[in-house]
Amino acid sequence: MSALTTVRIGSGRPELWLIAGVHGDEVEGMVVVEEALRALRLDRGSVVGLPVAHPSALARGTREGPEGADLNRTYPGRADGSPTERTAFELWQLLESARPDAIVTFHSWSRSGSATPYVEHAVGDETSRDLALALGLPFVEAWDWPVGLLGREVRALGIPSAELELFGLGRHSEEGLAFGLAAARGAAAWLKMTDPVPIRSSTEVDRRLARAPGPGRVVQCTALGSEVAEGDRVAELRDAAGETTAVLSAPASGWVGIHVTYGQVSEGDPVTVIFVPRLASSSEET
Repeated sequence: MSALTTVRIGSGRPELWLIAGVHGDEVEGMVVVEEALRALRLDRGSVVGLPVAHPSALARGTREGPEGADLNRTYPGRADGSPTERTAFELWQLLESARPDAIVTFHSWSRSGSATPYVEHAVGDETSRDLALALGLPFVEAWDWPVGLLGREVRALGIPSAELELFGLGRHSEEGLAFGLAAARGAAAWLKMTDPVPIRSSTEVDRRLARAPGPGRVVQCTALGSEVAEGDRVAELRDAAGETTAVLSAPASGWVGIHVTYGQVSEGDPVTVIFVPRLASSSEET
């Protein structure tokens, strides 16, 4: 019995896949895919939506599956493997059979962290870069994706893909839905399944990390998406008595892209991620 439920609208080519729920605690994209299937009006082609790519992780409310494995590090999976490997294998078989013309996956950050809307594509994949730029997210990042990540592995099938990050904190929001729907419309227009749509200009970025110098509870001082200058105070760490034990400064000028919104961190953990313009960066830590 299949663990995955897909929904198709339209028919024929081109074919676009919208995938969410890869991690069970990232609910923003699940709503986006469901609503995109209702909202898109296609002139040609078809859209296949998979709102929940990892049902067992969603049931647990966790990033990983029941054995502690990350679905997005497991592709192409194994038919006789662990529960997460079997789920990865099932989706891989569907994609290998369908060979869609593009894939867009929708993620959000963790229950204790959040990200300003941005989209990743594989380093060196110019077609996927074009797709990412067509989605209208504020920031676009080329990423050397790890082995087992869906977007990396489908390159072997010749399928361009882009991976969105929309806010986080284990919830969905009207703002996240708006960005996600615009991205779905942008992908459909990029494949010429609809008329062209207005596209928000994107800034291509790299990232710099502000790491915790020691353990502490995070208090962020700068809102997501805010522009900062190198040296600006972006976060602080506090102890159990509420006393500030460390102040974290922006390691470079740019924008606050991702942060641990609240919770405890350990020494060396990334606390705030600064997006820096790609042309202004050279050997940044990633």
